[in-house]
Amino acid sequence: MAATSPTISRNGSYQFASAVHSPATVKGDAHKRNRSNAGLDSNSPESDDGPEQKRRQPGVKRACNECRQQKLRCDVIQEPFQSCSRCNKHKLDCRVDSNFKRIGKRSRNAEMEREIIRLSAENDQLRKQVSSAGLAPLNAPAANAQGYTGYHGLPINQDQYGSHAAAAVESLLGLKQGLDPAGAYRLPADGLQMRSLGNIILGPDRVQELFEAFFSHYHDFFPLLDPDRSPDSYFEMAPVLFWTVIAIGARQFDQDRKLIERIQEPYLHLMWETISNVPQSYHVVKALCLLCTWPLPQTSTSTDPTFMFAGLMMQVAMQIGLHRPSHAQDFSRFHVTLRDEDIRDRVKTWAACNIVAQTISTGYGQPSLTIYDSSMSPHPNDGEESYALPADLSNRFQIEQLCNKITENLYGNKIDNPTTTSSKSLVSGLLSKDLDELEKRLSYTLTAMDYVYLSAVRLHLRLFAFFNSRSTTISYREELVALFIATRDFLNYSFDLSRTNQPFKFATNYLMQMILAAGFALLKLLNSFFAEDIPRDEARHLFGRVIACVREMSVRHNDLPQRLAEVLAQLWKASGSGNRATTVDDDSLRLRVRGRMSMSVVYDSVWRWREEIQGKDAMHGNLDSAVNNPTNPDASSSTTPGPGAGASPNPYSTFMGAPQPAPVPHAVTSMNWQEDLFDPLSWVLDGQLDFSGVYEGGLLTGFAQEVGVEGIP
Repeated sequence: MAATSPTISRNGSYQFASAVHSPATVKGDAHKRNRSNAGLDSNSPESDDGPEQKRRQPGVKRACNECRQQKLRCDVIQEPFQSCSRCNKHKLDCRVDSNFKRIGKRSRNAEMEREIIRLSAENDQLRKQVSSAGLAPLNAPAANAQGYTGYHGLPINQDQYGSHAAAAVESLLGLKQGLDPAGAYRLPADGLQMRSLGNIILGPDRVQELFEAFFSHYHDFFPLLDPDRSPDSYFEMAPVLFWTVIAIGARQFDQDRKLIERIQEPYLHLMWETISNVPQSYHVVKALCLLCTWPLPQTSTSTDPTFMFAGLMMQVAMQIGLHRPSHAQDFSRFHVTLRDEDIRDRVKTWAACNIVAQTISTGYGQPSLTIYDSSMSPHPNDGEESYALPADLSNRFQIEQLCNKITENLYGNKIDNPTTTSSKSLVSGLLSKDLDELEKRLSYTLTAMDYVYLSAVRLHLRLFAFFNSRSTTISYREELVALFIATRDFLNYSFDLSRTNQPFKFATNYLMQMILAAGFALLKLLNSFFAEDIPRDEARHLFGRVIACVREMSVRHNDLPQRLAEVLAQLWKASGSGNRATTVDDDSLRLRVRGRMSMSVVYDSVWRWREEIQGKDAMHGNLDSAVNNPTNPDASSSTTPGPGAGASPNPYSTFMGAPQPAPVPHAVTSMNWQEDLFDPLSWVLDGQLDFSGVYEGGLLTGFAQEVGVEGIP
């Protein structure tokens, strides 16, 4: 019987119509139902299709677990098994399990909530166990401990806590749920946040102490950061900037003297990882600026990456667009909206990059990496607003800009040409006037720190006197007098600053290098014919303070300040403590190492130390052991016998006060000493190679015989 259903006609009356389906329609509906249920009950004996239809349908086809979880179409092939395209694209584990069941979001979230409650209960229980065991407070100092560094930098070990308690505390700190991707441990009981880097874990109090140490002792030497910001804000800017401040604050941190050694390796790993990811934040550039200003302690110049970091600093800054601070959008693939304070901060950071790059070039005796363009002093017609630098950085920027001018005009490639050297002596006089004018122009805003940096640039200028000679320069003695005055003024400004304001153990690496250059300059002047023209007692007093100051700057045992101060002290004792000056007016002050600009006096002196001491005195020649018993420069020479006693003096030794019987020809003095093969600091201070015989019957002798030079043994 046909089914009927009521319908409404146009006039509103009800009518009944038969719902009679044709056989074709019934067959089509059945066919559709069978197709939709093919994957579920294809094996059912009650299937409506005949044998023909069953032969056409494929076998049971299942989606992989991942696609079933997301209710997505899957093209997995089971025999032979081939992963589906979605799992291949997203690198998922493509599996087909017959007992797989989808997990709803609500169920998963409920499970996570139960897990959090369970972990919180375990956390509270562990805290009670630690406190009931009567253990030492977590902020107590610890020494000679390995492993994790706990709250306030305390290493966890079984000797202190016991095996069970140590495992409990370590498991508490190692919970994945308590460590966010940025490296911060959050303790749910009191809400404290602990920062971690590698195996270093610092509590909030220790972080605050290190930041206070940085801004109290280091910030005035290079005021780049804002002291009013919190440590957490710097961590949000860039984790590497946060840890850079921590590393600098740990350099002379009395509460934990070993922290700087423990943090060095994980910090460098973080820095290289950050750089390898091509940073897009200019706050990473700030971290590089600070790292180059206060490098991590090194025992060898050949492994010191500071100059390399300086180059990366400039390259990253330009890639981000700091050299065009108002046009950051031109260097970003995303929309950038800059406020006035953002542009000012970018201008300040770019100026800091140039300041740091210039000091690195000067201190390491390398060509300048600076880029002084219009962004530092925009003109009104350029369409850019002028954003003035803060007074403390503005003075430094102008001082280092003039330092770059001195480097370009004096320490050029043709520095060994006698004609060029003579003309450059006139140029040095003009540059000295530029320094006087700059000092006069900035006199109302110069601070004690600015005077130290200004006098360092003047010393950089006057050290060019060592490239001159009596035969090529008419005003040779006048230039030596100017060199001594510049050396004395720089050291006095530095010592006054250390006494009244900032101890020099917190000073920058650049100031340490310039103080070393001043010390080696005094060493040469006091053991030459020029010693009669300077106040010897004052010069000796300054020299002794130089060695004490450099040793004070040491960050850890056997680092470069300790080793270089020991070299300087040994040379002083070997030369008779400044009492062997000759009266012969000769060219003994000329340098043989002439490729490191104003720092050539340091590299030349270290090379001579190798010649005079390292190969002849086993006790003092090994710096690794000599720094354990530092040489006292004020002691009489009898207490520390000079090296090579009884041996014939080297005729080319200027430190022994002996005049040269014949000046070394230009062909010998113009050798490319700045190459890695002749890098004196990389070789000598590493303590890895034996140099005996390099001069006596060695490299220089063979070269002299080749060119036919007489007078070299």
